[in-house]
Amino acid sequence: MSAAKSQSMTGFQKLVGISVLIISLTLVYFFLVYSPQNKETQLLKQAQKINEQEQKGDKLEACLKTAKNEQSITYELLLDWAKENNQDKKTDLSGAFNSIKEEYERDRNDCYKKY
Repeated sequence: MSAAKSQSMTGFQKLVGISVLIISLTLVYFFLVYSPQNKETQLLKQAQKINEQEQKGDKLEACLKTAKNEQSITYELLLDWAKENNQDKKTDLSGAFNSIKEEYERDRNDCYKKY
């Protein structure tokens, strides 16, 4: 019986040894392969989000600049018209100026909604 008991202990020891080996290999894989890949993937996702935010910022800036340019051009056109057609100042242009300002504000708000 002693020999059988010795052999079963050896089998048990082998089973424990194999289990420890499997656990060790799993930990090595996790720390050397999986975890760095996961961190790299997270870093790439973060970089992509930052890039997207920068692009949105650039698009917002361009949109706001376009709105401002349109406002300036419209003001210039109105002033040119006033110089030619309203020298006697009989036409009240305050409504036109307010309308230009309101349109600019709408354009700005649209930019903020888009980007």
